[in-house]
Amino acid sequence: MILSFLFLAIGTIISAFFSWLPQVTTLPFGMDAALNTAVGYYNYFASLNWPVVYPMQCVMIYFSFELTLLIVRVFLGSRTPIHT
Repeated sequence: MILSFLFLAIGTIISAFFSWLPQVTTLPFGMDAALNTAVGYYNYFASLNWPVVYPMQCVMIYFSFELTLLIVRVFLGSRTPIHT
């Protein structure tokens, strides 16, 4: 309940801070189309440069792991079990 109130307070502060921006109802492009296009380009690139695919996948896995660690550090703070 306290965490819910904290998120609500942070959201209210952020929305008040950015209230001068114009209201956007639709995005200029669809995120689905953008992600589909990006995956298509990646697959095409992978078909042309197959030796590069595995290092790129390793980098993506590493970035997702680092992002997960960052999220754990942000939400747990000093109680995090990660000592890095």
